[in-house]
Amino acid sequence: EKDLDETLEQAYKYASEILLDLIINKYHLIERFHTLKHYFLIDKGDYIVQFMDSAEDELTKRARDIDENKIQSLLDVSLAITSDDQYKDDVRIKMFHYDLISMLERVLNIESSSTLNDTVELKLTGLESFSLDYDVKWPISLVINRNCLTRYQMLFRFLFYIKYIERLLCNVWRAHKNGGRRRRRGRDRKRMTTKPNGAAYLR
Repeated sequence: EKDLDETLEQAYKYASEILLDLIINKYHLIERFHTLKHYFLIDKGDYIVQFMDSAEDELTKRARDIDENKIQSLLDVSLAITSDDQYKDDVRIKMFHYDLISMLERVLNIESSSTLNDTVELKLTGLESFSLDYDVKWPISLVINRNCLTRYQMLFRFLFYIKYIERLLCNVWRAHKNGGRRRRRGRDRKRMTTKPNGAAYLR
């Protein structure tokens, strides 16, 4: 019995080493994780800026009115322009029908009420619904499985919405800055041209 256990243990270790070598070297597991980091964790924001520029009008619609094919096409163009990642073609869009909190509750097995999710679905915009998905095939799917991807998707949804808020704040700041300049120019012109008797003068 002891010899059998040792034989099985050796066979298990050998098979595990072969599989690990296959996943890492032939199927490029490390490079796959780099792709997840680049797109899902937005470690480089270049593609997000390009994508938001082109897709913002569509994503501000109600989620159920979104043209998903159009969003996928816009994402594909953004990735093609900004990235040379060899696995970018495996990145897909995913439109969720429940918000991020409900998604987290599902993962934690806290919330299972479909009534709540249906209610949230009616109120979601495309920005709140949008996420990425990743086409992973065997044997990489042994490591990057659906549970793993779900967690990456939750992180992406949070980061994506933060990026959108950042974008809005930048737009407000630029508008305020430009408005201030126009007001100052208007006051300067008024000081230069106005005098009690109506004559033009330079202050």
